Amino acid sequence: LIFCKTPSLEIPHDRRKHPTADEPLLLNYGFELDGVRTEDISQLSGFRMRHLAVFPDPVIEKFSDMRFYRSGDYLTINGKYLNAAARERDILVTVGGEPCNLTALANRALTCQPPPERPNTQKFSYDTDPDVFVKIGGIRYERF
Repeated sequence: LIFCKTPSLEIPHDRRKHPTADEPLLLNYGFELDGVRTEDISQLSGFRMRHLAVFPDPVIEKFSDMRFYRSGDYLTINGKYLNAAARERDILVTVGGEPCNLTALANRALTCQPPPERPNTQKFSYDTDPDVFVKIGGIRYERF
């Protein structure tokens, strides 16, 4: 099993068809290992994954209302394409630097359970909620 980080991909705005969650962009791919280059694996037999599927990047929406930290409450974060290419194991959410355990993942929302005790914040007021950070794959969202 090989895990490879893919380079970022810029899709021109004039392209007629952009990838969606239902219709990803399918690309041919290859590898270069120890100086041996394979340019198009999709043509070789025996490979289960014929094409590299490119999905839209996840979009995290800003919180629309004031949040209050209450022990035992769940935190729901809304967005788009949250599970298009990511699984629960690919997502990390922290509240005030502490893990927020993911309990549900869907295309437009993810839900996690913050730590039972309110994390200390670097803010001046205890009334300010701790910062929430979300990492999906290699993309980090903060201050939303």
